[in-house]
Amino acid sequence: MKLKTIIISFLLYTTSLNAQLYKLSELDTIKEFKSLEEALKNPDAVIRLNLKGEKLKTVPKDVFLFKNLQELNLKKTRIDILPKEIGELKNLQILNISKNQLITLPAEIGELINLKILRASENELEYLPIEIGKLVELRFMDIWSNNLSGLPDEISNLKKLKKIDMRVIQYNERDQTEMKELLPNTEILFSKSCNCD
Repeated sequence: MKLKTIIISFLLYTTSLNAQLYKLSELDTIKEFKSLEEALKNPDAVIRLNLKGEKLKTVPKDVFLFKNLQELNLKKTRIDILPKEIGELKNLQILNISKNQLITLPAEIGELINLKILRASENELEYLPIEIGKLVELRFMDIWSNNLSGLPDEISNLKKLKKIDMRVIQYNERDQTEMKELLPNTEILFSKSCNCD
């Protein structure tokens, strides 16, 4: 009897790890959980979690229980650190961490192998980790209004990246040209180049 329970538990666990990935166009039709309390009642059913505007300051550890999570909205939650556990959310396709106080992103962000949309605008990001180059499924990255000095060379691995928004960050013409060379097939939105070094 005990062995049967262990086998069933293992099958349920591996099934949850291999959750169906929805098309981005389908995600909007999936139920969106707007509170941790509601989501924790059935963690395996949580595909979309929206904690926008919650005064969290830190990402609750409970978020990492949702192994089938494909969309996570942490916009305007006052977080200043994205914990390394973010890398555990292997099915994540959309991550919104805009309008917070993030200075950097953890290296573990590179483990989000299914991430297609990253929104990290209006933070205090000073650099992107080189592991950003592992996000080979990324289609769109919004990092406007940060303090980025440039992009890591590894970003050139992102062959599917269609668009990156880098407005409201001061770059001179030389810097802009270098970034365009890293991403020749990507539309890059810049503000007007500055006469700065």
